[in-house]
Amino acid sequence: MKKANYRTLNEARRLDGEIKRRRMHIEELETILMPKAIRYDTDKVQHEPVDNLADIVVEIAQLRSEIVELQRKMIQAANIVRELIEGLENDNQKNVLTCRFIRCMTQEDTARRLGYSGRHIQRIEADGKEALDRRMKSRR
Repeated sequence: MKKANYRTLNEARRLDGEIKRRRMHIEELETILMPKAIRYDTDKVQHEPVDNLADIVVEIAQLRSEIVELQRKMIQAANIVRELIEGLENDNQKNVLTCRFIRCMTQEDTARRLGYSGRHIQRIEADGKEALDRRMKSRR
């Protein structure tokens, strides 16, 4: 599969990872805001304690707005891939590629959901990628 086609196929998965990382960062920051949390910014651990709660709240708001933008991009990327997948003839390939590249599921989760072995999912996915690659070439 060509690099550009592979990037197109994996864009929703990449964006999903970015969203998850930002959500984890928000969770970390929110723990600092909890009433009994250790506050390294004001406790006597530092030489000059500084209260930076306002900065943390602003950072959380910024991260949330970034998540919204990433979700918008992820929807666009998923729609492009969905359109390509729907053009395939094989229903098994459609199902596997939808789980893997639109729903961002692992191969193991896909195998469990569809009732196939992991190896069978790999074969269907590889065949589906080849079919998608041919389809993307014909669209140019």
